[in-house]
Amino acid sequence: MTYDLLKKEGAQAFMSACRGSDYFRSLSTKWNLSAPYFYNSKDLVFGESLKFTLKPAIEVQSGNQGDDSVSGTTLWAPILGANNTVKVSDRFISAYNLEFRYTSSKFQMDPVEENFLSTLQTIQTYFINKWTQESLAFNVNYSHSTSASQQDNYYDRYQMGTMYIYPLPFGYKMNLGFNYSLTKYDRFLPQRVDNNYTLSAGVNKYVKKWAKWMVTASYANNNSTDVTQKYKQYSIISSALFNYAP
Repeated sequence: MTYDLLKKEGAQAFMSACRGSDYFRSLSTKWNLSAPYFYNSKDLVFGESLKFTLKPAIEVQSGNQGDDSVSGTTLWAPILGANNTVKVSDRFISAYNLEFRYTSSKFQMDPVEENFLSTLQTIQTYFINKWTQESLAFNVNYSHSTSASQQDNYYDRYQMGTMYIYPLPFGYKMNLGFNYSLTKYDRFLPQRVDNNYTLSAGVNKYVKKWAKWMVTASYANNNSTDVTQKYKQYSIISSALFNYAP
């Protein structure tokens, strides 16, 4: 469950949807049902220990945006994901993820929007202090999205980022992140290209083994060849994650 309060400057279409309000609120609930298959290699594979996960899943999300006049967004997505995690050493973990996602979404009385998204990602994590879990992670990913009807959902995205995680007292963890993405929308004439820079800071805590609470503040600057898509965004997101595994 996520509550999002943001201020977005510069994107005309977005601001008109918000009726000129400086701040925009949304509340969404997401359900994810998955049946993962795990394979763990206790023996060394090329000098490294290995964990492989194959995870078919289905995700359903519903939400309200702003006031009642802009509510009723629903989304469902069957997902097939694969993860290969390699423990290179006690301080270094290398992960590779591949995901295919088909999304069908509907906003109020609008027609159903459908798109297919494939993502390839690698995350390299170095534990500065393996006892306290202080770490620094780097990620690079490539996404390709196709849509028969929506220009905004037909794109290629190249993304890279880093995140620093530091443990705090009483079981809290702090994270600081920076992310850059280059997105090319081939269905736009002339081609639309976006460059996005995002800074984030957050705090999270496991209140139970199956429940996690998170608060994240972020600033994003999106430069685009389409002047209507240039914006600066400030957001605060409060989330609660509940996980059940029999």
